Amino acid sequence: MRQFFNGWRRKVGCIAIAMACVFIAMWMRAIYSVEELLFRDYKEATAIVSSPEGIRVEKRYYFDGYAPGSGDAVNRIVTIPHVTLVGVPILLSACLFLWKPRKRE
Repeated sequence: MRQFFNGWRRKVGCIAIAMACVFIAMWMRAIYSVEELLFRDYKEATAIVSSPEGIRVEKRYYFDGYAPGSGDAVNRIVTIPHVTLVGVPILLSACLFLWKPRKRE
């Protein structure tokens, strides 16, 4: 088992697979529930929202300064699809696992 982890590529590949597993769990959870992490100031807030279409970052402006209502504005800054969050670590780990090391001369 120790020989499997020789070199940095196998170690980074295992970390990438673990990250992909975490992102898959987040994706499965987002199918059934929408969660958000809110960083709030008096008149504006930044929200990180996990929803079925992906993880998005929103900027929210509260016009009355107290509670969110119907007159508030929401600007989406960026949306990252879950497929991207899962696919990139899987492809990275596949490249790192399957890449044959060069022989030193």
